[in-house]
Amino acid sequence: MSRVLKYRKKRLGHSHQGVGNMHQENNLVRSGANKVLESGLKNSKDLFKQNSQRTEKWLLDLIKGTNNTSFKDTNNTYLQSIGERSISYKLSLQGGFRDFSNIIFLSMFFNKIRDYKSVNN
Repeated sequence: MSRVLKYRKKRLGHSHQGVGNMHQENNLVRSGANKVLESGLKNSKDLFKQNSQRTEKWLLDLIKGTNNTSFKDTNNTYLQSIGERSISYKLSLQGGFRDFSNIIFLSMFFNKIRDYKSVNN
């Protein structure tokens, strides 16, 4: 493009009218090049966005399908083992210690009432 503009400038540069036409043509060519560049960038951006969305959907579908077919038994076993560990942990805590939360609360409550009465009397 720069070669074409230089050639046109050299050719039309000899006359006064040619210089005005040359500036108009230069502006027209540059605006056309800008439009082509803008549309190319917009199309590239849109294509990249579409490709990214399709890739994400494909990957999620692949993961979901793999989990439902290949890893179904493994996932079930894993969840069962987590549940069993949680239950056994809670049972081990409850078996060794009695739940004193209500007893402690009531004891503290009555102590505060007794202290309040002794201060006010």
